[in-house]
Amino acid sequence: MTYAKRCAASLLAALLIMLLPGAALKAFAGTALMTVPDKVMQGVPFEVTVTFSAESSLGMAETDIVYDSSMLTYTGGLASGGRGVLHLRAFPDGSSGQITASLSFTPQAQGSTRISISNCTLSFEDGSPAGSAGCDLTVNVVENDGSEVPLVTDIAPGSDDSEQPRQTIEKDENGIPVMGVLKSLSVSEGELAPAFSPLIFDYSVKVGSDVLLVEVDAETISDTDYIWFEGTKWLGDTGTTRKITVTDVYGNKNTYRIVFTKEPAETVPAVTEPAEVTSVTETEAVTAVQPAVTSEITAEQSSSSQSSEASSSKQSGMSELKDKLMPALLIILAALVLALIIMIIWVKTKSERRRRKIKSSGGKR
Repeated sequence: MTYAKRCAASLLAALLIMLLPGAALKAFAGTALMTVPDKVMQGVPFEVTVTFSAESSLGMAETDIVYDSSMLTYTGGLASGGRGVLHLRAFPDGSSGQITASLSFTPQAQGSTRISISNCTLSFEDGSPAGSAGCDLTVNVVENDGSEVPLVTDIAPGSDDSEQPRQTIEKDENGIPVMGVLKSLSVSEGELAPAFSPLIFDYSVKVGSDVLLVEVDAETISDTDYIWFEGTKWLGDTGTTRKITVTDVYGNKNTYRIVFTKEPAETVPAVTEPAEVTSVTETEAVTAVQPAVTSEITAEQSSSSQSSEASSSKQSGMSELKDKLMPALLIILAALVLALIIMIIWVKTKSERRRRKIKSSGGKR
């Protein structure tokens, strides 16, 4: 029985590893930490130090830094963007489980403001995902007490907080910029109107009344551009609006807008009344039959609508039930297989012992 127990334990461990792969990955979830000086004064630049950590050597950290541009101005660092959203891509110094980056901001007003890490992804040296991380930091800006003189600092390259003239962007032979615009734009439902062009920024798309969501796929013309999607992919009763903002390395932005509208649902043509009949008897008969026909058509329409709604609801319910029950069914199936294996081993062990006992007793049962 000891041998059977060892086999059962080994099989159970193997099944748990196969059925619960996420348990091994949670241990690699990364962390993020932001720090600022003890005193932050209006008009005086300060640094935010961002540190990403994991249990193994990291290869890259990529994240968005969200801040209030009415309170802070981004003035230095490796991030690109500005006006409230920065995009940071940082790498470690050698083989290390930490990645550190510094960003410089200048407070424009007194008060409390927040800086957040959003859409963060970490990866190991081999490129495999190391999980995600998030962090919020509250910065309290106080009045300059005169201990430090406000400094005039250069606006960071790629920052969109600058009011200085933008860098002139090179254009190809067709007059299309080589950065800061989209190369392609497509939707999963309907068609763009007008047809896509990098220099056309407003589009409309009509979809069927039964469409629930739409996906938007876009590709920038330059690998150095940063792309940002806004709006929900789920359609309401009337539609939705999606915005795609492309920012180049100099901070120039172009925003594309797609307005999705639903076509009205199809309606059943109304039943026309029959032509007037001269015969009094026939007229009375038509008058008596017409309400019944109208009632039957209405009942059929109602029944069809209810059947369609019930079928759709049933399919949705079955899909949700299937998603919920599938993991439990897999575990139950694994437990049944394990029980069957244990039973076979136990029967085999018992049978072997019985044969040995008979043999030792000289063949007597």
